[in-house]
Amino acid sequence: MHMNRKVDVQTEKIIDKLKLAIKEADFDATPVIAQEALDAGIDSAQIMQEGICQALMEIEHDFFGDTKPTMHPKHLMGVEGARRAMAVLEPLMKNNDGKSGTIVMGVPSGDTHDFGTKTVALSLLAAGFKVEYLGRDVAPLRFVQKAQETNADIIGISCYQTTGFEKIEEVIDLISQVKLQDKIRVMVGGSVITQKYADKLNIGYAKNAADAVTLAQTLVRR
Repeated sequence: MHMNRKVDVQTEKIIDKLKLAIKEADFDATPVIAQEALDAGIDSAQIMQEGICQALMEIEHDFFGDTKPTMHPKHLMGVEGARRAMAVLEPLMKNNDGKSGTIVMGVPSGDTHDFGTKTVALSLLAAGFKVEYLGRDVAPLRFVQKAQETNADIIGISCYQTTGFEKIEEVIDLISQVKLQDKIRVMVGGSVITQKYADKLNIGYAKNAADAVTLAQTLVRR
């Protein structure tokens, strides 16, 4: 019993060190600490969820509270630190079965902003989801095709320009056309998206990465 407690304390110490490095934007240290955690026998899922994902959530809360994230330099650097730590874990995630669910994500055609989308994708990945990241300027049909190919539970769309509204609605129409509206859920976010807009379309809305993780977990349970 005493030995288990010792192991738990050591695990907690390394996880806390990783979180602190991410939060302090020490992105050179984060991959080193992630490897240290693996060498100590800590499960990669625990490192992702309790270390990386939690650190990203806390950065958002510390800098932005309950408001939408903006381009803050320390936030950008913290995310870079998280990305570098994730790169160390990536080889162990090749066989990730997405037990939390599978999400297809991207930014719709005509929109080339995707930093926020990458942050959300990273957080969802760290929370145990399999994420198929399509990048920027994605055609509505591509979202749906990829969701069908991967048997996805959710399509996540980030929108930073109002021109993307019609693309979101096109994705919803395409899902209905292939009769997958009861299988594939849609969640949206981004600087121009509001809860009111999402409610109008009866889709999920997340204002930041923390909300996106919680929302995705809720949607896959429905």
